[in-house]
Amino acid sequence: MEPFAAILLEHENTVLNKETLIQRVSSRMSQVLPQINESFFAANDVGKKLITLEVLKEKFERHIGTNWNVHKMTPEERTRPVRMRLMDSSIRFIEQQLKSQDKKLKQAMEKSKANRERIQNIQNDRVKLYGLMQQQSGFYKEIKPKLLDVHKKLIEN
Repeated sequence: MEPFAAILLEHENTVLNKETLIQRVSSRMSQVLPQINESFFAANDVGKKLITLEVLKEKFERHIGTNWNVHKMTPEERTRPVRMRLMDSSIRFIEQQLKSQDKKLKQAMEKSKANRERIQNIQNDRVKLYGLMQQQSGFYKEIKPKLLDVHKKLIEN
């Protein structure tokens, strides 16, 4: 209290005893403290931050009671999020491969279908041509004796 008394003596030319000094400092502090408090809340936008805090409390309410102490977790619990992300990326990679393989399979099936149709058309043409050849061959077998007779007659004449 002596430094306060020295300051008062220097600035206000008053000498106070301890009790009056304590009363004066207390009254000034009680006047200044609400102003400091009010300016703190206004400057830092405490109202909006309290509202945000309440919203976040509602949002993360399901995590109440969760033990966040990492040092008490087992290695499996510590690495679970990383492993889950790796599994997710592996699943996405496999899904992309499956889509690519499906696309290639569809293209191969279309080619296969076109080739089958072409082979079927060729086989149908072969059957038709074989039928025509058999027909022509039968016709020539019928005509052959007549042609030989005509040929003999021509040679004899």
